[in-house]
Amino acid sequence: MKVMVTGAAGYIGQPLTEMLHTEGHEVLGVDIRPAQHTTEGDIRDLPDHLFEGVDSIVHLAGVSFAPEWTDADDIIWDANVEGVRRVLDQAEQAGVRRFVLASSASIFEGRSDDLARVDTRPRPVSAYGRSKACAERVVTASAIPQKVALRKGTLCGLGPNPRLDLVLNQMSLNAVRKGKVFVDGTGDNHRPMLRLSRTVRNYFHFATTEVPDGSHFFNICDDNVTVVGIAKGVCQLTGAELVHREYTGRPRSYVMRNEATAGLPLPPEEPIGIDGMVAEVVAEMQAEIDRLPQVSTDPRLDRLEEINRDLR
Repeated sequence: MKVMVTGAAGYIGQPLTEMLHTEGHEVLGVDIRPAQHTTEGDIRDLPDHLFEGVDSIVHLAGVSFAPEWTDADDIIWDANVEGVRRVLDQAEQAGVRRFVLASSASIFEGRSDDLARVDTRPRPVSAYGRSKACAERVVTASAIPQKVALRKGTLCGLGPNPRLDLVLNQMSLNAVRKGKVFVDGTGDNHRPMLRLSRTVRNYFHFATTEVPDGSHFFNICDDNVTVVGIAKGVCQLTGAELVHREYTGRPRSYVMRNEATAGLPLPPEEPIGIDGMVAEVVAEMQAEIDRLPQVSTDPRLDRLEEINRDLR
């Protein structure tokens, strides 16, 4: 089948397009940056002919960045909501049958008292979380027959285009390079964690496997854990020192149940706990440390600089 992957040069997009290509599917990647199997283009201004003959779209393109102190709110909305709307319009005109949206557990970040289910009402706080909740509504209202929203937990793992601002990746990098793991504040806030490798397999599944017509939601995570719990796991494995830094902002905290829309199965893969994820990421970091770039004291600032450079 012919699968379009937007954001094909990104953290999830590169390993996903490679998996689709290896498994014999026709892959059309789209990204503002060059990559294998990828056409350069901005999702807000793609030519209509790119959508001809496409069977399914995995929509990864957008801004993945949640801190509320960022000055990128306008870019986030433009890419994550208006970009989705534009791609959907073109997909509808071309007769695409399936649209898989990269949503996020961040839509639940205003509620940390109980595990969010697929039918839990979103309560986003950050511009990023609000953009993903709105994008879900835009997709649900579209005329595409088969619509899937995959709400991912906080990702971890390197991959070919690593995100070093993500919490477990950042902690593991500091442990290996500096012998220290930094936690802002107490670290008692919660995160639903998810492996990159499992995420890629999930997107492959939804891109290539038939689902009933209609809108379907999937909450995908491997484990719910506190930020300080992640840090302690990294320290225990590496011998690094745990360092708490002063933090006066609002700690993002949310938890999520691993489940699918009623009547639909989750892809056949068992979650692993935080100990397994820490072991995987630390091993990857130790093996790949020489190829990884130098980062600032706060890799989130590097991420914000990258977003502003690419999309302003």
